[in-house]
Amino acid sequence: MALMGLALCCLRVAFASSTSLPIIPYLELQAQPETVLNAFATDGILLVPGVPGFADARRAALHAMSTCFAQSTAPAQFKDRLLADGAQRRTAAAETHGHTLRPMQVGCPEFEQKADVLRTMVHMTLMEVIRVWGLAGNHDNKVVFRHESGNPYMSLLDAVSSATHLEHFHMYTSRDGLDDSDGRASLDLHTDAGLLLAFASPLYSKATPSTAPKATPSGLVIQRETLEAIDLPEDSIAFLVGEAAKWLPWPARPLPHELHLPSGQRAWYGIMSRLPEDAVKTTDFDPALAKQRTFGEWWHRAMTSLSSSTGIGCGVAEAAVADPTHLCPEGQAYCWMQCMMLPPACTLSTAKCVHPDGTPWSNHSEMCPTCTLTCPAFTGWDFCDESAASDMIMQGFVAYGITGSKTKPCVILFFQSWVLNTRWKFWLGTLGVFTLGALVELVATIAIHPTNTKLSRFLQAALYCFRMTLAYLVMLAAMTFCVEIFAAVVLGLGVGHAIFGHSRKSNLSGPSLCCSHGSDLRRRSRDIRVTPCLQADTCVVLRVHGMTCGSCTQTVARALEGVNGVASATVTLGSSGPTGGLQGPGLAEVWVNAGFPGVEAAVSAVEDAGFEAQSLPKS
Repeated sequence: MALMGLALCCLRVAFASSTSLPIIPYLELQAQPETVLNAFATDGILLVPGVPGFADARRAALHAMSTCFAQSTAPAQFKDRLLADGAQRRTAAAETHGHTLRPMQVGCPEFEQKADVLRTMVHMTLMEVIRVWGLAGNHDNKVVFRHESGNPYMSLLDAVSSATHLEHFHMYTSRDGLDDSDGRASLDLHTDAGLLLAFASPLYSKATPSTAPKATPSGLVIQRETLEAIDLPEDSIAFLVGEAAKWLPWPARPLPHELHLPSGQRAWYGIMSRLPEDAVKTTDFDPALAKQRTFGEWWHRAMTSLSSSTGIGCGVAEAAVADPTHLCPEGQAYCWMQCMMLPPACTLSTAKCVHPDGTPWSNHSEMCPTCTLTCPAFTGWDFCDESAASDMIMQGFVAYGITGSKTKPCVILFFQSWVLNTRWKFWLGTLGVFTLGALVELVATIAIHPTNTKLSRFLQAALYCFRMTLAYLVMLAAMTFCVEIFAAVVLGLGVGHAIFGHSRKSNLSGPSLCCSHGSDLRRRSRDIRVTPCLQADTCVVLRVHGMTCGSCTQTVARALEGVNGVASATVTLGSSGPTGGLQGPGLAEVWVNAGFPGVEAAVSAVEDAGFEAQSLPKS
């Protein structure tokens, strides 16, 4: 029964007029985005009539093509192929990169000129259909595709506009005395590998339709619920969905189709749109990988599979139905009557042949012309969107909460591999940033006391560099624009200041202009027994040069009191000169105890504060 049903499928081809196909006039495309979306999701085909000047441009270009292909004496510029039914196909290929048409060179200037007009019209209509299709499918404006580097393509049109599209002018010539009355197709049932195939209605010459009862002016037979031979109006551009549409996150049905030729010649033009070679599905993008799975890799694998395939016809289909373990070329899997291209991110073990409602095709004797290959739906990331991970979220402050948000980009903390893509990583990173903030305050309390001038300055410079490194890391953490991490920065600095702030010594770690300090700071009084310094063994007297104001004495005193073993220091200015200014150096009386390292340490402390000092011998 299965073989009988299959035979009926091959022998009975229904006729579908253009009125039974989805049609949207060119000027109404923008107003009917949902119709475009539904047409490509359900039927896999759409007709767009009403492109100004298209019918005349099509007729002129295809007529000039027939003349050129018949008279050309330069076969190297064409590619000839013998089809399954004995018909011959001659092809001239061209390319369009983005919106730039690359010139054709076939030795027929008239054809080349008229072909460019047709190419331009079809390309412009194709871009408009893709724009509307992308807006309808991606209504929430998510990033669907990314460059391999991670930068986003802003829309489907943006991606397609960056790709190279393949164009073909085909001239089919049937074998003398041959028609398709035996049901044999020139091109067996297949789907195209591209995203969307746009083509014009063919132009026939020397045809005898009466000898081919099943032939239509298009010669195209599509598979919807059954095989249907369709009519294509001369003023319409047809759009067929290809296998690359499975890269889209919204429904799209690649349309199986075949070609039946009447006797005579058939001139045809079409362009196959593609995605950029470096395009990566956002849902498959992994910033931790050095090499992403790109559309270019998928495309080259698809081309290899197609070139190694013999095509699907009735005889092959019968064998396939009888043997569900039918072997398919690499990159394809068997799904009712044919080998289909594996969807992106699919493998032979994960691909499923399903009905349109998602029910698996398990009864291999059951007819299922609408079955397609699919993969289990992607359920999203565990904590955040890893495909959009960033070290600086350019959407303002973003909060993740306890459980995270699968629609928000993951945070990259400091290094490319430090992606906070799980709950424990996120909160561990937040705790680390809190600790970093407190550590900045702790390091600020450390002072290097001078014992040797060169070593002291080296250690002070090293400590300064370490503290600045920590401070800049804290700044970078705050610039991730993550609410939790920013709060950890503020709390870490605050807690660190509360714990370690009172422990800071008052000595200055480097030179400063003494008079830039306010004079409102006063030294705290100490209950120290006054003893004449010059008569005491526990007192050191220094002569200090460069002090010009009261704040200078306070600066020198603080510097001296920061030296180990110094109990207190009294600093006075020099005597007044005749004009009222200071004249001569000031004096510093330094009271020390047993821990005092020596006069050299006191002199170094004064010099580090920005003044000159020398020991004054006692008399």
